[in-house]
Amino acid sequence: FMEFILFFGSFLAGLIGASSGLGGGVILMPLMVIFFGINPLNAIGASLLGVIVTSLGGSVHFLKKELVDLKTTALLETATVPGAIIGAFLATMIPEGILLVIFGIILLLSVIQKKAKTKDSHVKYPKHKTLGWIIMLIAGLFSGLLGMGSGALKVVAMDRVMKMPFKISTATSTFMIGVTAAASAATFYHLGYILPKITTPLVPGVLLGSLVGAKLVTTIKIKSLRLIFTVVIILLSAELIFEGVQRLLS
Repeated sequence: FMEFILFFGSFLAGLIGASSGLGGGVILMPLMVIFFGINPLNAIGASLLGVIVTSLGGSVHFLKKELVDLKTTALLETATVPGAIIGAFLATMIPEGILLVIFGIILLLSVIQKKAKTKDSHVKYPKHKTLGWIIMLIAGLFSGLLGMGSGALKVVAMDRVMKMPFKISTATSTFMIGVTAAASAATFYHLGYILPKITTPLVPGVLLGSLVGAKLVTTIKIKSLRLIFTVVIILLSAELIFEGVQRLLS
């Protein structure tokens, strides 16, 4: 029964991750820690695999639609990959309660976005590449630290700072998170925190969800996408902060 619930939860994580550019880890990590009592480091390792699968499943559709900005991806991954490796090592040194509280706060901050403005398709982008690169370095750090694709930070950087169209930002973020998560996952695998009994039901669920989510993002209204994004993240962030504080006080 646990395997089925984990599969279903992974499906929802993949769907939300691919349709919003978040990467699925924002759902997977809390799901495993809060509802299944899995050790946070094992949850982070498994979540990173889910993020990779979300990226692969979603990116196939986005690449066909030519929504992924590959040139910008190449530039920004020079920041996210080293950040992800550093974050993965830091995760093994920080108390579990603090990890959960940090995750909750980062998720809460990720929903503080203004409504995207309609952008002229002829306007040249991206803007502010240096600032975008710095934000991506931080995104990579949190990816390795918390087992998420840090898609929220990536979308904020591209949508708000670099002035890229929202759907381009979402598609490019979905593509990027796979590379970022792969760097972190390799580190967690080396440290022995990725367990097959957790990842076996997780991977197919996330893959199926990401394929469905990638198709949704090209049809659903951006306003609806942001609303779903906001509600889910607020609920999860509150639960994670509460759980983290409880662990620190116990």
